[in-house]
Amino acid sequence: FFFFFAPRFQSGRGRGRGRRRVSCQRARARERASERLPSLHPAMAAPPPLPPPPFPSLAETAFKDEAFLGLSPLSKYNVLEYFSRSPFYAAPGPGQEYVIVEEQEPHLYVIQKRADRKAVAVFFILDGSIFQAPPLAAVLRARCDRFEHNMKKAFKSWREAC
Repeated sequence: FFFFFAPRFQSGRGRGRGRRRVSCQRARARERASERLPSLHPAMAAPPPLPPPPFPSLAETAFKDEAFLGLSPLSKYNVLEYFSRSPFYAAPGPGQEYVIVEEQEPHLYVIQKRADRKAVAVFFILDGSIFQAPPLAAVLRARCDRFEHNMKKAFKSWREAC
């Protein structure tokens, strides 16, 4: 163990060779030390870290609280309280708020979640059922796909007619 701290040079040989010899001795000593350590069996090794849980997608979720609706009909005065009981609601942090942006009492209410005055998510309540509006990109993609399908169908029928 002492040779780690005091390099040994052999007399009559150049300094360069002695240094290499010391570094080789250190490497061998490290190898021997690692051989003495018990190796872990793969089954005993620490498991890899778990991936973070996926963000819950509420795009296909609907919520309706019959107990709340049985006590009072929805109005612009209690719709945010009703919305706060849903799984879509998250307690607003600093700079966040929920705002009613559209209302057609008593059937339709549109609620926007804003962060620093920018829309983060949009929800709508239709006849007491709460839904999350799809993102704009998804709506545009669906409309483009529908347009493409209709154009292909029209050209196919045009070719068959000619």
